[in-house]
Amino acid sequence: MKKCSIIKKSISLAFVLLLGVSSLTACTGDRVLKKDEDLLYSVEVSSAVPKYNFTQEETSVEGYSTYSEKLTDFSLSLLKSSYKGENLLIPTLSQHQTLALLLNGTSGKTASELKKVISPNMDLQTLNTCNYYLQSRVSYFNTEDGGYLADSSLWFDDLFDVKSSFTQSAKNYYSCTLARLLLNTEDAQDKINRNTSLVTKGSFEKVLESPLENQVIYAQSVATLTDEWAVPYTADRISVGTFEGKKGSAHVNFMTSNEKYVETEMGEGFVKSLKNTPIKFAAITPKEDCDITKLIDSLNYNRIKTMLLESDPTAFCTVSFPEFAVSQTASYDDVLRQMGVEQIYTEDANFSSLTNGKGAVLSSSLTASRIEVSATGISNSAELETEGDTLKETERTLNFQKPFIYIFFDNESAVPLFIGVINNVE
Repeated sequence: MKKCSIIKKSISLAFVLLLGVSSLTACTGDRVLKKDEDLLYSVEVSSAVPKYNFTQEETSVEGYSTYSEKLTDFSLSLLKSSYKGENLLIPTLSQHQTLALLLNGTSGKTASELKKVISPNMDLQTLNTCNYYLQSRVSYFNTEDGGYLADSSLWFDDLFDVKSSFTQSAKNYYSCTLARLLLNTEDAQDKINRNTSLVTKGSFEKVLESPLENQVIYAQSVATLTDEWAVPYTADRISVGTFEGKKGSAHVNFMTSNEKYVETEMGEGFVKSLKNTPIKFAAITPKEDCDITKLIDSLNYNRIKTMLLESDPTAFCTVSFPEFAVSQTASYDDVLRQMGVEQIYTEDANFSSLTNGKGAVLSSSLTASRIEVSATGISNSAELETEGDTLKETERTLNFQKPFIYIFFDNESAVPLFIGVINNVE
């Protein structure tokens, strides 16, 4: 089941996973929870966990190149399996980290299936360390106005037993909250909703419409991105143009600028930096002899890395690009099953690394996300300057008047934090 629409006034980019007996979500619960409800309240981060200072020289993390490749592969698999010819938005990093947190609680075949999909050929400790490093990196320069905010939270029913080894791993390596509440109460519903609103700075005011019924574990994952462009657009660079979408043409605002040119075998596009976060934005449109489906199918880790990090630094283009906003609600259960995650949805699910209890099963998942890309930035409301410098002449001109892929990626590894497709703009 998937529902997708264009919105004109969204505030942030965020996603929510809802899992039945075992779900995935984000959290900042210590701001709304009582001490006895917060399972991480008295848990201290282990002294062996490193503290990173990203203003200094580059840090080396063992296994990180493999991790980057596997996370990118996972992101592209979600994209290829989810694309059905409509607008699409996938918060890939947050979903990957939530599944990785869940992996810490599984054992046996359940763990093997998850591991094969999100981190093949990696041990759990390396996965945890790399997840912690990337999360720390992309959020290090957050400001009061936002940045990259992400949390994965697990909400357990009142009598549910949680192992201390799991809570320690969660505290050490994941931006998360573990909480124990009476899930079928309005109090639990209110606390989860307030937590989501806090994490996303109001982007999601009410995820849960009613108290949770017949659930042992509720999990929620939230990620938001708010930032300005490093080189902003000016008012004289905004003009009305026509976007030829799959559902027909639409007249929308186009932003024009000089940007770094990138290309791959079947597509070409540009990269634009954000101001505060170590995150860049890329948009890729099919070349003349290609279409959006062939472009998506052609992407792999090496092509993404080469295109985004190893392209000619002296190649520039003049780009006209549409403002857009997307709101989407979708389930990835069937996609994950197609990718090989099966036992976690059955009564044979093994959560023995999470609990001594019985009966934990992942019954369903749901993602809700929204994003706005405008002249001022990503979900940013700063005022535009009236005039900018004169546009420079470049060898190439790109007009994004047809469907394209967009990616928000870590500027060190090219790992996608969010990836999507725009087929129609309103």
